[in-house]
Amino acid sequence: MRKAACALELLVIKNILLQLSPYPIRTPDNVISASLEIAKMLGSKVTAAVCQIELPIPSNFLATTTGDISAAVAEARRDAEIAAQEVKDVLTRLGEGSYPQIETITLERFADAQSSGLMGHARLSDLVIVPTAPHGATHDLAQDLVFGCGRPVLLLPNNVASPISLAVVVVAWDGSRVAARAISDALPFLRFAQTVQLVEVTGDKPLDGSGSIVALREQLLSHDVHAVAETISSEGNDAGEVLAAYCTCHHADLLVMGAYGHSRIRDFVLGGVTKHFVTDALLPVLLSH
Repeated sequence: MRKAACALELLVIKNILLQLSPYPIRTPDNVISASLEIAKMLGSKVTAAVCQIELPIPSNFLATTTGDISAAVAEARRDAEIAAQEVKDVLTRLGEGSYPQIETITLERFADAQSSGLMGHARLSDLVIVPTAPHGATHDLAQDLVFGCGRPVLLLPNNVASPISLAVVVVAWDGSRVAARAISDALPFLRFAQTVQLVEVTGDKPLDGSGSIVALREQLLSHDVHAVAETISSEGNDAGEVLAAYCTCHHADLLVMGAYGHSRIRDFVLGGVTKHFVTDALLPVLLSH
């Protein structure tokens, strides 16, 4: 890994929003540690948003007369508060003494609406880190933030190593706008990498020929990022699976890619490759839209 001093003047990620979940699957300690290590590497402030489940006390006649429902909801709310405090305590313990400034905020949310409170904070950050537990609500949250916050989103799977490494970074390139956006957002990470692999997957869809992968390599060189360019054929296979296999074969520590989606009125439907890594990421993935 290059010395941080070489890139300090060029770093642009100064404020990181870290989303933490106490429920239904608590954010693991190694994911929190890896997030703090990234912040330390970049010299960034961390705002940790703990999304605490908010369960309304029922007010209808049946609930108040029986008492059972109200008592159950009150107990569940106490459990949610305890779980949220446990996450905060872990964050304090892991970050004590050796990490940049950490601020903790609590966002009360209903079960299926956790992105609404996060969105405003995300738009005022330089980077959003979202742990990706194997749970549908986590995937929905990641999708909402990727397409709604206007900031790069770093997905960290539960198996992420701590201490985290950026020895090998793979960059997915297809000449598109979102791919170009992702590379620009990832520059602070690319400058720390020992090896940057530019990968173009052919045979899955028509590529934008206006921006060749060789020209991209030259562009990155002007930013003091030395990259290796490679074009591989999908050979009729799913591009997401091909890209995932490439990352595994090259022991990638981070994948950088543009996020594709198709708007259906108010919602976005994920493109195939994007969906593959949002729902089944086995390594950290930096997504930009």
